[in-house]
Amino acid sequence: MNKKVLASRLNNRVEIFREVIEKSELGDKRIHQPYKKVWADIIPISANSTTTSENFEYTNTKFKIIMRKIDIIQTDIIYYQGIKYEIDYIIPAFNKNNYIEVHCNLKKEYYGEL
Repeated sequence: MNKKVLASRLNNRVEIFREVIEKSELGDKRIHQPYKKVWADIIPISANSTTTSENFEYTNTKFKIIMRKIDIIQTDIIYYQGIKYEIDYIIPAFNKNNYIEVHCNLKKEYYGEL
């Protein structure tokens, strides 16, 4: 059985953005700033689509992103090739030491004809 080493599957360079609070004269503002770039494996899990009576179409796609253990938190956002992934939860990959599985959501909204 020829099993690929997990490190060789981490072939997508993703960027992690962390939420910071920027203080100004008008008050506090939450913004996301680049935090780290890491190698990861992006695996699609499921997808569904819903159309409302107002001709809106919502798509919800779930992904599992495997990466080495880093100090990522649930409020972080992952970007890959301009696509934004919102983190649902983070679990350790128990069968693969030193790796974590980040379960993400990719939500898109469309109005009218595609």
